[in-house]
Amino acid sequence: MSNLPRLLSPPTPTPTQGERTAGNGMNARFWIFCRGPVHLTLRPGQTLTYHRAWLHDEGWSSTQDSWTLEAGQVVHEWATDGCDCDGRMSTRGRCTCAIEDLRAGCHDEDDGATYPRWDQYDYSQRDYSAGAAGY
Repeated sequence: MSNLPRLLSPPTPTPTQGERTAGNGMNARFWIFCRGPVHLTLRPGQTLTYHRAWLHDEGWSSTQDSWTLEAGQVVHEWATDGCDCDGRMSTRGRCTCAIEDLRAGCHDEDDGATYPRWDQYDYSQRDYSAGAAGY
């Protein structure tokens, strides 16, 4: 299995927040960090998903991220799963960012990207070993 990221569409070259499309509302353009800075563009109703899984010396890990543009905001949902010497651990989460806040978060001087200011909506974590031990 390749460790290279797989994105469903290529990054876009211009760092603007949004762009009017012909009769379809506003596109969302924003930066994410996915093994390096990546510039995404979403059309209204579009979802992009990135998944990566790999083996390591203590077990395995996987991560999945999805971004959807709906109702004037970008919804980011993620999940991680993995198993190492301490057992299996999974996390899930969901956050949102209004289109006008897509360039209102952290600015990275090294890569020149300004990331979205995400508002966390939901988060959960499951430690399978702790659950089996009754915690």
